[in-house]
Amino acid sequence: MDGYTPLAASVLEVLQHQSHGLLAREIAADLRYRTGRSVDRRDVNRALYYELGGTVLVSPSHRWRLAGVPGSTGRSAYVRPGSPPEAALDERSASTTCMRAFQRLQAGVGKRFREIFPDCGPDTGTRNKGEWGFEFERLAGGCPKVGADFDDGDLKTFPCAQSVVRPRDPIALGNASRNIDMYLDGVTWFESPLARRKCENLVLAGYRPEPARDQRERILACVGLLELGPETAAGRQLAADFADVLRELRELTNGGTQVLPGRGARGKFLHLKAKGSKDGSPTKSKHGVVIYHNGLAFYLLPSFVEEFLKDARRLRTA
Repeated sequence: MDGYTPLAASVLEVLQHQSHGLLAREIAADLRYRTGRSVDRRDVNRALYYELGGTVLVSPSHRWRLAGVPGSTGRSAYVRPGSPPEAALDERSASTTCMRAFQRLQAGVGKRFREIFPDCGPDTGTRNKGEWGFEFERLAGGCPKVGADFDDGDLKTFPCAQSVVRPRDPIALGNASRNIDMYLDGVTWFESPLARRKCENLVLAGYRPEPARDQRERILACVGLLELGPETAAGRQLAADFADVLRELRELTNGGTQVLPGRGARGKFLHLKAKGSKDGSPTKSKHGVVIYHNGLAFYLLPSFVEEFLKDARRLRTA
C-alpha cells in the first residue's frame, strides 16, 4: 500500500479481513502469526495513531476498525469532535515535547473545564488517564496510548489537595510487572525502562476536584514541568528512592522466590504496589514464583510532587 510503512500497511491488511473490531494486541498476534516477526501492541499502536489516524476508527472499548466500512462506529484516532483528521494530525505533529506541552496547557490555568474543552465531557477517551486526562493529553499535543505521551516524558493529571501543587492521591508512574526480573536484579533508576521511556520529564496538571456533580465547572489550578534528569535534585532523589524500593522488594521476596506482602515495597517518595485497576494477571519472577497475585505498578507519592514542583522553574498556578 503506497504511502505507508510496511507495518502500517500490514495493520490495514489485517483490518480489511475483519468484520469486527480488533484490539491492538489482537492485531499484533495476527501479524506475528502471518509474518513470524516480533510485533507487539506498542508497535501496532504507533502505526494506528501516528500513521493511520484518519483511516481507522477506535471504539470506547479500544477496538479498531477501518473507517468507511458499513457498520463501523467509533471515533477517528486523535481527532477532536468536529475536526477533520488532517487538522488533528497536524496539531499532534506540531510538537511532542514536554516543554511545548507545558506551554500549551498553562494557558488554561485558572479556567473552568467548560472553557478549556467547550465540546467535550469527561472520559471521552480512556479510563487509564483519569476523568479528564485524555482531553488534557490531546490539548497538550501528546499521542495517547503509545508509551510515553511526549518524546521526552509523560503527562500526569491529578485532583489537588488543599495545596494546588500537592496531588490528593499517589500518581501512577508505570507498570512494573513486565520488567519485574530487571527490578529484582537491581537496575538503577536511570537505566530502567520507566526512566528512559516515560519519566525523563513529567508535565503535571492539577485541578480542583470540586464541584463533584458538574465536572465541567472544575478549575485547572496548576501546570508544571518537573525535570527528572540526573543533573536535577528531583531526579537524584527519585533515583535514591528507587534503589531503596528495589532493595526492599528483594528483601521481602527473598530475591523473587517468595510472595511480596500486600503493602508492597515503599520508599520515602516512591511506592511499588498493586495496580489501581483490577488486574487479575499474577506477577511472576524468573524463578516461576508468583510474587504478587495481580499487577504491580510504581506510584509517586504526593509529598514528592509538592516538594519539588513548588520550586520548579516552570510552574504556573491559579
